[in-house]
Parts: sequence; C-alpha cells; structure tokens
Amino acid sequence: MGFRCEYRNNLGRLQLYYGNKSTAAFTSIVPTIRYIEISPTTSFSPLNLDLRPALATLDPGTQMQQLLNVECLTDFRQPPVLSVSFSHLSGPVNFSVPLPILLVKFMQPATMDQATFFSRWKLLC
Repeated sequence: MGFRCEYRNNLGRLQLYYGNKSTAAFTSIVPTIRYIEISPTTSFSPLNLDLRPALATLDPGTQMQQLLNVECLTDFRQPPVLSVSFSHLSGPVNFSVPLPILLVKFMQPATMDQATFFSRWKLLC
C-alpha cells in the first residue's frame, strides 16, 4: 500500500497504490473510506471525499492505482480512514489505514510586511 498526494488551496488528490507481492490473486477487493467527523459550526462533514472505483481483482506481482479526490470545506481534527477488505488463499483479509489528509495540507502561506504580521500576532495573544 502506498500513497502519492497533491494539495492546492482547498483541494487534494491522493493516488492510492495497492500491490500484490504474493503468488496468488487478491479477489473481491473492496476499499471504503470511513469518516464520521461533523463540523460543529455547519453540522456537515468538513471534507468531501470522492473515492473513484477500483478493480475487484489484483493478480500476483501486479499493482493497481485508485484515485481519491478531497475537498476541504472547513477545519477538521481527524484524518479519514481507508478500510480495505479482500479474499486471498489464506482467507479474508481486512485492514485499515489513516490517510495522510491533515488540515495543514490545505493551508497556504500569507505574505505580509512586518507591521501587518505583528498587528495580527497581537490579536492572537
């Protein structure tokens, strides 16, 4: 399992990579995103998550990619969790991984002069 991430403003894109290094196929692959946080200010989820479809079978020695689009609507505390289930010769397999989707990924730098910086800093104190 691997990730490649790209963020710009309030949008993010994750490429999820699944690899099969075993000698038997993974079948009935079902990846799902679990995210239950609700924003206290809006009563909605702070993230829009769009997990694109993936193949249901992964042959031995191969890799597949799945795309996850993310839109950050407001601040949030917990990252979403990717849960994957599939069948293998040894039986059913289930695992969960927190995704590298953190609030700081959506932040952009603010350019300001010294006077503006210190006036804003004093407002925080």
